[in-house]
Amino acid sequence: MDVLQLAEKLKYELRHSWLSNGRQESVAEHTWRMSLMAILIEPILDEKVDLARLLKMIIIHDFVEAEAGDVSVLDQVRNPEIRKIKQQNEELAILKISQMLATSNRQKIYDLFYEFDKKTIKLFKH
Repeated sequence: MDVLQLAEKLKYELRHSWLSNGRQESVAEHTWRMSLMAILIEPILDEKVDLARLLKMIIIHDFVEAEAGDVSVLDQVRNPEIRKIKQQNEELAILKISQMLATSNRQKIYDLFYEFDKKTIKLFKH
């Protein structure tokens, strides 16, 4: 239950980006839209993608922001120290989240986060 309570923070954790109506976007809204984009794009890709794995990565990647917060990519590019702090905060966040999870899925969630984060993603079906 603690993990689901933490997940609720995604609804009010604001991102650095703004919606077309001028309102700041929440992480939950961003995650929903990215997931929808993945679902809509998947059928037209030249290579077949493991859609379930992709959706898990999108959700887990953003879930870490419930604990670590969101940091603008532009801020990270402008200031490498910000990028370093973001990485440290995310590492602490995924560890905390992992400890909240049942042993049966703890390692899978942890590994999916780092596979996405380190850009070693294995999504294509051969």
